[in-house]
Amino acid sequence: MSKKKKTYTVSNLHKFKSNLLDYLRPHKCFCFLDSNDSCSEESFNFLAAFQPKKQLINCKHPFEDLQKMINSSQDWLFGYLSYDLKNKIEALKSNNPDSLEFPSIHFFIPSIIIRAKKACVDIIYESSYSSVEIDDLYNHICTGNLIKKSISKIKVKPKVNKEDYIRNINLIKKHLQAGDIYEMNYCQEFYADNVDLDPFFLFKNLNRFSQAPFSSLYRTDDNFCLCASPERYLKKEGGEIMSQPIKGTIKRLKNPNLDLDNKKKLLNSAKDISENIMIVDLVRNDLSRIAAKGTVNVTELASLYSYENVHHLISTIKCHLDKKYNIVDVIKATFPMG
Repeated sequence: MSKKKKTYTVSNLHKFKSNLLDYLRPHKCFCFLDSNDSCSEESFNFLAAFQPKKQLINCKHPFEDLQKMINSSQDWLFGYLSYDLKNKIEALKSNNPDSLEFPSIHFFIPSIIIRAKKACVDIIYESSYSSVEIDDLYNHICTGNLIKKSISKIKVKPKVNKEDYIRNINLIKKHLQAGDIYEMNYCQEFYADNVDLDPFFLFKNLNRFSQAPFSSLYRTDDNFCLCASPERYLKKEGGEIMSQPIKGTIKRLKNPNLDLDNKKKLLNSAKDISENIMIVDLVRNDLSRIAAKGTVNVTELASLYSYENVHHLISTIKCHLDKKYNIVDVIKATFPMG
């Protein structure tokens, strides 16, 4: 079914965004994306997709089924891939407990998309909706009352106690010294039990604090995923693929002179530069598996990018996609991101 579009002009985009998030509260499936005003000419300030007309969830052959969904729809598609889908690509297995039980994969085709850029709001919708229904939707969002909440203090606990954490670090050091591995990002989970949280209010606060260019709030049933990331995993535009990994971070300071010193420290940090080069090599290798011969190029190496609270070193790697591969092939060649 073809989609239609109506465009509206808003006087206060920030208020409209907050109202839109509150409007999404009763919806069991949606994706909200926010560039926090770092959008390019062809992009958007923020976007909401909801009212799914088709979904892909927890399937036996996730990558094959995702490609079938792309081929059959040629439509807007939103979703996520969980980390353990790596087990479907390589001969791997995971023995870690899963206390969240998110679906391993979830994608959906929305019936309604609300896309905001500068003072304009586009509502892209299925032709089954009437123009009057879309006007009513827009007016309902604009006139909605902001829901005010508060966040009580939460005690967060680590899944790994201090003694086990130190023991694991020492084991990792031995593997590094033995040459079994050359770099490892050791992570652990922090959690809180029996907490009454409002994910919408929490996301608003997180987004206000971080203002990251790839912020998102995603819901499927009772599972909420909140993201405040400055890192671009992949972008496909025409036949070009781009990845922008981050390695190297330092805090932003209010004092301009001290902040300038921090920038210089980061740009001259041998540790951070070497880590960045290492991840660039990894991405170059991954992209070379699906790229047209001789097209993988590093167009930016360890460049300084400044965000609301931190400075990062970001590299940009691009290639032209070999015509025998599709976007799912690109994901499989590069997943999980370095």
